Amino acid sequence: MSDNIVFWSGGQDSTLVAVQLLRAGKYVKLISFDNSIIGGVSQQNLEKLKRKQCLHKMTSEFGNKFDHQTFTWDGNICITIQSRIWASLFPLMCKDKDIVYFGAIREDTFWHYAHEFKELFNMTCKFDDKKVELSFPLEWYTKKKVIKELKRFGYLDFSIHSGDKL
Repeated sequence: MSDNIVFWSGGQDSTLVAVQLLRAGKYVKLISFDNSIIGGVSQQNLEKLKRKQCLHKMTSEFGNKFDHQTFTWDGNICITIQSRIWASLFPLMCKDKDIVYFGAIREDTFWHYAHEFKELFNMTCKFDDKKVELSFPLEWYTKKKVIKELKRFGYLDFSIHSGDKL
């Protein structure tokens, strides 16, 4: 049986993907990545708190229809290579025939290197002899639409916005 896996930062885009899947009745695995270098320790603590609050809300609404795992990297990293880590490490946690959802919206700079991301992701899966579908359900969404949907579902205040600071 395949899993629905969301690369979940706790940000607005990935939270919307998770909520859409859960509301569609799918069982979802949320996978998060923590690194104190990105934004510093205090920023990561704020993001962990927001994720915890969001998980609590999801549990109250969806019960045990999802699972969450967080992985920590204590080494040096910068935001420009964060996607490479997602693409190279997270396929190792997938099974054959899983579907992986990535919350990139049309305004994201991600689309400048999406081809390379997909290639690296698929090559990593291939080395592990599995076929994993990579899905971008918000590809044509604007940030304005994401915010509107999060408000409608009641998750806007439970998701991280890049402007959230201590």
